[in-house]
Amino acid sequence: MREWLLRLRTALAVAAAVFLGLQLPALYHSLRTPMGEPAPDPSPMILRVWLFEDFSGSALSWLSKQAAAFEKAHRDTRVVVRRAQRGDWAVENVVPPDLLLFEAGAVDSPEGLFAPLNEGYPLKPFLEPVGEWRGGRYAVPIAYTGYVLLTNEEKPDGPALHMQTDKEYQEFAAGQAGSLIATPREARRLAALQANNKGVPFAATPHSAETDKLLLAARFSGEVERAGCAKAFLLFLLADPPQNALPEAGLLPASKDALPPDAEKQPLLHALGEAVGGVSGGVCWDGE
Repeated sequence: MREWLLRLRTALAVAAAVFLGLQLPALYHSLRTPMGEPAPDPSPMILRVWLFEDFSGSALSWLSKQAAAFEKAHRDTRVVVRRAQRGDWAVENVVPPDLLLFEAGAVDSPEGLFAPLNEGYPLKPFLEPVGEWRGGRYAVPIAYTGYVLLTNEEKPDGPALHMQTDKEYQEFAAGQAGSLIATPREARRLAALQANNKGVPFAATPHSAETDKLLLAARFSGEVERAGCAKAFLLFLLADPPQNALPEAGLLPASKDALPPDAEKQPLLHALGEAVGGVSGGVCWDGE
């Protein structure tokens, strides 16, 4: 019996020594941490970014790539990007995003919805007034595109269509129209059809020097830390690397410092960049 008790005591002593060995690092850290100083929080800040637009078709891919690049430079932040439907941000009791990217005309009025933006932004001169409302700035243009004239090279004298819905595009692609005013997205769709021996032979040229196809960013009110992170991400989207990547998504950069689309690789987008130098009146807010 005595021998059994000795073995039990030895086993308990060994277990206690192992436990203390495992706990010593944490104990040492707690002793070195000043009283009242909170322990570091390993969880990242979640920045919610929503995107609503339907004129480019590639903005979500571009935005997701830029979110990943921002996270790489800001290890304490995770950017969650999702596509939104029109008006999602105004639903009762909804938790809004920190930053909303939206197409011009998707919001009636920014007052009471978005926080004012007081920083300076490196915009192209004709885009500088975009996003202002009654003397204050509530949104910043991030990208834009223009209208193109698509001409049926086999039957150029057919009906002239202006795209309102996908119906007009389908009629042009089926050879039922001589021309179609659309966006570069439709030109890309037709080129993809031609690559598969479908659709009609067509030519694409810039149609107008003005546009209302704008992608804007606005910030919702929030805690100081979240607001600061949202501002940082917005400014990041206007920096050279994200702006220079926009032509790959079929969009023109809004920053005055960004590189233009490559004339050889992206001839139509380059021509649009040269042609578009104005914005159609009252395109930013529906309530204007």
